[in-house]
Amino acid sequence: KGSYFPGIDVIPTDLSLNNADYYLSANIQSDAELLNRLRDGIRSVWHAYDVIVLDPPPALGLLSLSVMNAANCLAIPIKPTVVDFSSTSKFLKMCEDNISELIRRGIPPYYHFDTFVVNNMNDSKSAHKEITTAMQKMFAGADMISAMMKDSAEIDNAAKEMKTVYDLTEPMTT
Repeated sequence: KGSYFPGIDVIPTDLSLNNADYYLSANIQSDAELLNRLRDGIRSVWHAYDVIVLDPPPALGLLSLSVMNAANCLAIPIKPTVVDFSSTSKFLKMCEDNISELIRRGIPPYYHFDTFVVNNMNDSKSAHKEITTAMQKMFAGADMISAMMKDSAEIDNAAKEMKTVYDLTEPMTT
């Protein structure tokens, strides 16, 4: 479906996608091609787009494995908090395990790049600045996008109303 920006289409998700992991788990043994369906679907429309962004849930089940199989690059958002930063190493280990599983199944992924992006950055919090600096050192160079997604009360408020910030006609905060 169209979006608020010309040339950008969005396929929103909802809770019905929650059952996808259960379906994949129940049927993957009898139909190994299930992991290729998303990839094949994207390949059927990729010529119409410069970029296709997939935003799977943060769980690394078969749905995420399917997304990793369909992707040609990875952008991993990290909140600049101690908990999120420290859990990133565990997340990366799970990604490595998923990639190994794809290779084992004979469908090795190829990524043009993989990168990290800081999200929910609040410049007024010293801890956010310090953790972001540590991440920039750890993921130096091309591994980390220099632009950051800022924290915004408007995003939280719009989400509370089940809207995007583009659906708002006026600010909800004062």
